[in-house]
Amino acid sequence: MPIDNRKYTEVADNPPTDETLLKIHKQWKIHSVTVGKIKLRAGLFPSQKPQLKATVLYLEGLADSMYNHENLINTLSLEGYQVIAFDYPGQGGSEGSMNQTRITANDLPLDKLEGLLGIEKSNDHFSKFKEAFNKHKPELFDTFLISDMADKVWEEIKKKNDIDPTKQINAVIGWSTGGLAAYEWAKDNKEGIKAVVLIAPGTNTKFVDVIETKTLNGSGFQHLDNIRPNCPVKIPGFSMNLLASGHASQDWKVENDIKGLVLLSDPEKDSYVDSEAVGNTLKRNAKHFEFVKYDGAAHEIDNETIENRKTDNILLETKVANFLDKVLS
Repeated sequence: MPIDNRKYTEVADNPPTDETLLKIHKQWKIHSVTVGKIKLRAGLFPSQKPQLKATVLYLEGLADSMYNHENLINTLSLEGYQVIAFDYPGQGGSEGSMNQTRITANDLPLDKLEGLLGIEKSNDHFSKFKEAFNKHKPELFDTFLISDMADKVWEEIKKKNDIDPTKQINAVIGWSTGGLAAYEWAKDNKEGIKAVVLIAPGTNTKFVDVIETKTLNGSGFQHLDNIRPNCPVKIPGFSMNLLASGHASQDWKVENDIKGLVLLSDPEKDSYVDSEAVGNTLKRNAKHFEFVKYDGAAHEIDNETIENRKTDNILLETKVANFLDKVLS
């Protein structure tokens, strides 16, 4: 089976050199969680207040790492939330390949997907996806839904940290691919979930050849783990599922009892999702959600410059914490 069997490590592959970030970084309680035959890197970032408010799950994006969002996660911890996160197969510190990851069970045949999405046959990126899909035969991979992996991670973290086994996740924050997965949790009214925060969610993705730090954010923030996979063509099974899941999400309705905060990037700056279309999709299906647009911000909004991740003079991470306080208190 063509899987990238990267050696699992229980410490950061590339810890930050900045002393402030390093201090935050060391607060993670890292664990190995086995899914199928691979080990995922997962972690718990404890609350820094004696009274725990709630448990928040952070779902990362494509080519991401759980270590890449410490401004946001540390702020939540300071405000009394404990955060759990994990790296998908083939990303960050996890073994395997992103070809093993699925957002939803909405896989579609190539010809049907092409027709539904209205993709021109001359589209070069899609042609490359098709060629890679047929060559690598991703159907041979054992695949895992993000939601199932998250459930397994939470169960293992509860056992290893003596957390009450009946405790549930109360809110989900998802960026990009993770935002699309979090949106599905809201649509399914998943047990225990009262709030979702969607950061540039992948409901309406763009075709890209390569994933690069310089296009992910405009601040120069460097990911602590290497960007991998750095090309969607290399993971055609996941890429096709992303497209199919995004197509399915156009009809996902969310009940009023699930509250949501949607953080939108600047349509002129985001190379990875069509921010305007994302806003239209969610405003149609979840009208009760709150929407905030970050002018000047690229796709990775929470790692943008201070100026670009502020609205009404409030930082993104503070806005997220305030939203959770309002919903979960």
